[in-house]
Amino acid sequence: MARVNFILLVLLTVSFVTAFVNSACLTGLWGLNWYSLFGGFLSVSWLAAVYYFFYADLYLTTFAGAFGRFLALLSVSWLMWQLAVAVPLVIVRVLSLFGGKTGLWSTLTACILVGAVVMIGAGLYGSEHLDYETKELRYTSLPYQFDGTKIALITDLHIGPYYHVSDLAEILEQAERDEVDYIVLGGDLIDDVRELPALQKLLKEKAPNFRLGIDYVWGNHEYFRNQPLIADYLAQSDIRVLKNEHATLSRDGATIYVAGVDYPFERGENLKAQAKEYTDQAMAGIPERAFVMLLAHHPQFLEEGFTRHVELTLAGHTHGMQFGPAGQTFPLMYPYNRGLFTRGASVGYVSRGAGGWMPLRVFCDREVTYFTLKRGR
Repeated sequence: MARVNFILLVLLTVSFVTAFVNSACLTGLWGLNWYSLFGGFLSVSWLAAVYYFFYADLYLTTFAGAFGRFLALLSVSWLMWQLAVAVPLVIVRVLSLFGGKTGLWSTLTACILVGAVVMIGAGLYGSEHLDYETKELRYTSLPYQFDGTKIALITDLHIGPYYHVSDLAEILEQAERDEVDYIVLGGDLIDDVRELPALQKLLKEKAPNFRLGIDYVWGNHEYFRNQPLIADYLAQSDIRVLKNEHATLSRDGATIYVAGVDYPFERGENLKAQAKEYTDQAMAGIPERAFVMLLAHHPQFLEEGFTRHVELTLAGHTHGMQFGPAGQTFPLMYPYNRGLFTRGASVGYVSRGAGGWMPLRVFCDREVTYFTLKRGR
């Protein structure tokens, strides 16, 4: 209860501060009525914060359905809009105190407000729209029996308030229609353990429909949401969970290897050492000239894949940073933050994710990725 009260207090405090700042700035820049602005901003912001908070706990019952989700998206949009305009308006207000044409500051203010609306609208569209990316990868080392094998990478769905088991069902049904052979679930699959029974039932039903099955690796959010309980449900769902170990995929007498690694919680140089340790464990015993896929949640493992000349490394975690008007943004945070990377004959891919715990994606839509493996150069 203490944690619940703290989070709600933070949301309400942020609502108050942003409402105050935006009202003060608009009053100074446009001469609008202070009391009306502040009262309106504060009322809507507090309602949005309270609804946003309680929706996460009650979306399966009280706020169930499309309308409840729509209201939640509106609440998030309003709160983000308030935050997005606060800092720019403060900057404009401070600059206006040094003089200049009144019309200039009014125009800048209008641009800020409209720009924030456009960005939030783009964010809402990106949170709902799902792209199916397709990549064809060629390898001379691929056994000819696997020529044409189609793989689907599904990461970061974050089943919970904004994305549900039904979303995964739609993705898997589309994969069936697209004749996918093998599904990779790249972690951060579930945030709300109340949806575990429905998830288990879906995976048990769908796993036999894919010729090479479904493999899963752990993300960080499963550890935040009761990883032992999630492990129990997944163990009975007919999918394969790989944790610093490898397995094989067989087709017409040929074999390729799949190495799956756990999520590394270290940082900096310790992260690199932990990623190396996990990859060592996962790849121990794999024949030297075997075709290998490395499955991970954290994109640090792309470096491990490149170093070891692994044919294909798949990861997620970053959500593409959920903000991408300029392409691969924030490279200092994650050198491999989204998209396709190559080094020699090795390929690495970081998915933007099929969902998210914050339902706003600005020019960085949700993604499921299909890879078709081809033999040859």
